[in-house]
Amino acid sequence: MGFFDRFKMSASAPGPEPDVPADGEIITYDHAEQVGAIELESGATVEFTFQECVDFHPNIGTPVVVEELERRATGIHAVRVVLGDASRELEAIHAALVGERLAVEPDFALHTAEEAAACGAATLLLARPLRSEKALRQWFQACAPGVTIVGGPETKVQLEGLEARLLVGTAPMPATVVDYSECGPEFEPGEGFVTVVIDASPQPSTSDEGWAEGGRMRSLTRLVAFLARRATGVVIHAANHCVHPSRAWRQSLGNLNDPAYRPIEAWTRLAVVGRGDTLALVGMGIAGLPDVETVLVDDGGVGQEALREATRQMVYEGRVFGFRDTLTVPIPGDVAKFEVVFVDKTRVAIAPA
Repeated sequence: MGFFDRFKMSASAPGPEPDVPADGEIITYDHAEQVGAIELESGATVEFTFQECVDFHPNIGTPVVVEELERRATGIHAVRVVLGDASRELEAIHAALVGERLAVEPDFALHTAEEAAACGAATLLLARPLRSEKALRQWFQACAPGVTIVGGPETKVQLEGLEARLLVGTAPMPATVVDYSECGPEFEPGEGFVTVVIDASPQPSTSDEGWAEGGRMRSLTRLVAFLARRATGVVIHAANHCVHPSRAWRQSLGNLNDPAYRPIEAWTRLAVVGRGDTLALVGMGIAGLPDVETVLVDDGGVGQEALREATRQMVYEGRVFGFRDTLTVPIPGDVAKFEVVFVDKTRVAIAPA
């Protein structure tokens, strides 16, 4: 079942009524119909309408507290919903900065979406733009208290030895710059963005060093995961500027505290490239590794599995592919053989052997 398919499931599935008050997060909301669903920390899903929201306007991803429930014919229904602690903190920050919404702080550098896309590792899409260094610092404190912000001519952040520059924009990321195809029609990109930039050219992250605790890729993933909790979406620039709803991106992550886990899937995607005849797993450049591609054919998904297996071997086993190397791909009840037909620093092309 796909990620969005579970949102279509009825909240009326049988089960005990959850205890309240209960923390949760809005996972669907139809602004036209003014109805939505909240996923509680227990995993239960309850329905709600705009009328049950106390002094706030609901949006997907908003942390809330369900204070009262009622069982109805359609299922368990929230009858009183308030903002969660994190949301109240951000609302207070916003209220304190109302005077800054219409005017940017004179020395606060702003950047365009095109600039961000050209050099960013990831961009966080924001419901409200940040128009001053004060607002940026307060947003970071709400997202990731453990992140150190370094002032100066350029705003930088430090986490576990990783240092990154930040680019801030006060306009939405246009569809001419980023790819919203992974987002549903209800997705709201927001009014601003913060882009994380890693200036140093990445060394191939096939060794334990890059993925270990404190390693570049693990620290970068952890930083973006922190910030994604207070963003509407995450743009992965190396993966053809693909936008993911922040909740979906965070849920794609495994356990970042597991030293054996390497979160490459959060930075890559399958895409049809070239003239529409090539299937590629793109985004590997963020780890200093080549993208992998194969001819797009109707093979029951074997080609996709080959791309994933090649990626797994590069990331987990440190394999460096050479011309005419072979790749064995496990498939149900059998194995498939592929051969490397082209290789350079940015691309490995494979074909059935």
